[in-house]
Amino acid sequence: MDDRKISMLAVRYLCQVAEAISFQVMNRAPGAAQVVDASMRCSDHAEHIAQYDIEGLELGFRMRGIVASMEWLTVIVRQHGDLLAASRLHVPSAADLDAVATSASAQLK
Repeated sequence: MDDRKISMLAVRYLCQVAEAISFQVMNRAPGAAQVVDASMRCSDHAEHIAQYDIEGLELGFRMRGIVASMEWLTVIVRQHGDLLAASRLHVPSAADLDAVATSASAQLK
């Protein structure tokens, strides 16, 4: 997988989780307010991935950032899986996130 696709998948997955959390907050789902900061952090991670790609920063720097973002997002998805699933919106699985992190890591070799 090329670096552009890795970046776009990472941004997509971060946005999907942010959307699901925001949906649950808007619908006043139990426990959603406690994870609203994760929605903001998803947006921040996505913004940085896009910024670094737009600026053409060194490949290794960008890929290490994506690996870190996917590892963080995996924790969020695992900790709040029930809340995210209840949104009925598409949310990436831990396997989806691992595939992006693995592809980003492969770019470092």
